[in-house]
Amino acid sequence: MERRQKCQLTESVLAPAADNYYKAHNINFSSAQEDFLNCEEDSFLQFLVGVDSETSDIIRDLIGLDDVMPLLVAIDLPNRRFAIMEYGIEITNESVNEFVTKLQRNDLKFIDITDERVEASDNNS
Repeated sequence: MERRQKCQLTESVLAPAADNYYKAHNINFSSAQEDFLNCEEDSFLQFLVGVDSETSDIIRDLIGLDDVMPLLVAIDLPNRRFAIMEYGIEITNESVNEFVTKLQRNDLKFIDITDERVEASDNNS
């Protein structure tokens, strides 16, 4: 499957979960960008489709992820932790919504992003 097709497929699965989340939390991305960026309350989820790129590689190295694809990961940078959707579960609209719900309930198995993990990724670069 071509890179663009993979990206479109991923977006088609993540977009409904992101839309549901944004609607439920009254997040409006069509408002003026400076109003959105200057708001004090920024503890909302952001959804990122990580194609095979340098940015994705940096994130994978930072948290020590395998090169397994497809993969759904929640990264909580302020709390220095991440959670991975269980390997083998098909990534569908329903499974993504369930994953996001569990994330919001703090009901995922989180792994700490430790200084040792970051140093190890620096040494592997």
